[in-house]
Amino acid sequence: MNEIVVEKQRPLVLVIDDEATQRLLSQDCLETAGFRVEVASDGLSGIEAARRLRPAAILLDVVMPEVDGFMVCREIRADKDLARTPVALITGLEDIDAINQAFRIGATDFLTKPVTWSLLPYRVRFMLRATSIAQELRAAKDLAEASSTAKSTFLANMSNKLRTPLNTMIAFSELMRAEQFGPLGSPQYKEYAQHINGASQHLLTLINNILDLAKTE
Repeated sequence: MNEIVVEKQRPLVLVIDDEATQRLLSQDCLETAGFRVEVASDGLSGIEAARRLRPAAILLDVVMPEVDGFMVCREIRADKDLARTPVALITGLEDIDAINQAFRIGATDFLTKPVTWSLLPYRVRFMLRATSIAQELRAAKDLAEASSTAKSTFLANMSNKLRTPLNTMIAFSELMRAEQFGPLGSPQYKEYAQHINGASQHLLTLINNILDLAKTE
């Protein structure tokens, strides 16, 4: 049971390449470095394998018959379940146009043949680390946005719950102070109404300032 758990914890790398020797060398290199490896011999079977296996990373040959690496990369980036999977395009083309196209369609990295096998596992680990950091940043961003939304909702509710009764107190105290519906009787009542009005106005100003400051932050 423990061996199965350990096996699943090893990152799975999908190698898509139409050259049998390249697939074999890639698989041997990465398995020696501690990765699990699955292979596909063409673009279409590579897309199917990627959707079925959900690999941690993909090594993708560019020059393949029928469906080349650029097309495969586009399909991977268009799949919501695979869109953030790191993809390294591997090709013998050492021209700027190929590199630009690779990154334009969403490649994570670009390797040229002949591959430096001693460095390949480190390039894969770097892609996995960069992807993990990006996922953590996205999670932190989502949490911050959710917190901001919750704060805005809280402030809107508090604004209504605090301002409404205060405005009512201010309005009634002004009516009492003006003796709108007849004399209050004792002069002290009029003085009390004025104190209530003044205190309510002051408290409303404080609340408005606090809410405005919270919104700014």
